[in-house]
Order: sequence, then structure tokens, then C-alpha cells
Amino acid sequence: MSTYTSFPDAIVFPDGTIRLVTRAAKYLAYANTNIAKIFSLSTANAVPDYLMFDDATPQMFEDEGFTVRWERQPVGHYRSKRRRWPKSTDAKVIDFLQRIPEQTRKDAMFRAYGRHRQRHHRMQEAKKRADADKE
Repeated sequence: MSTYTSFPDAIVFPDGTIRLVTRAAKYLAYANTNIAKIFSLSTANAVPDYLMFDDATPQMFEDEGFTVRWERQPVGHYRSKRRRWPKSTDAKVIDFLQRIPEQTRKDAMFRAYGRHRQRHHRMQEAKKRADADKE
């Protein structure tokens, strides 16, 4: 028994957003919808990936033989969950280190200095042993 996996040409989300994955899907959307008039696009290459279409557009893709995948989760579910700093209303720019409390910065600096001294001491001891082995 073999499995055949097809790559979707378009992905339809429940809120009506359609992601046009392949170039052929973008060309079809450009040619058969009024997207060129709405966005004043000069070519089909300028069609964005995510667009809001009416309900007949996914059916048009299926009628043309394209592979359409219907998602159950909205578009925002697949967006990055990375934490972002809140955008401030004022234009004051602060240094990255000022976001970290001063005591935490000092502790990190002393830990780094201690590691440097330990590593330097080990290197000196290894050099003394190597010099003693040569003699």
C-alpha cells in the first residue's frame, strides 16, 4: 500500500483568508479575480501570499484541479509566538543592557571575570607542566 502526498496549492483558513502557496495559484487568482483592480498590481508575481477572497474562490481552485487544503485553525495560530517588546509611544531609545537590572549585570560580570581567572590559571599550570616535561 503506497501513500501519495500532494503539496497544497492553496490553503484556506476558517476566517476566509487564503494562502496562495504556488506560483500557479497566484497566476490563477490574478487572472480570474479582480485582485489586480483592488491592489493595482502590475503582474501576477506581485500577488501577496495571504489574501481575503469570497467563498467561491476556493471552489474555483478545486474546479481547476489545484490541491486545496482546508485548515481548522485561524491564521494567527500559525504565526510566530515569539515574545516581542511592547512598542512604546515615545521615541526614546534605550540600550539593550539597560533592560537588565544593574545588580544582575554586575553578577554576570563577576562570574565572567572569575571564569577568566580560572581558565588563565589552568593555562599557566599546563604550560608549567609542559615546560617541566621538556626538561
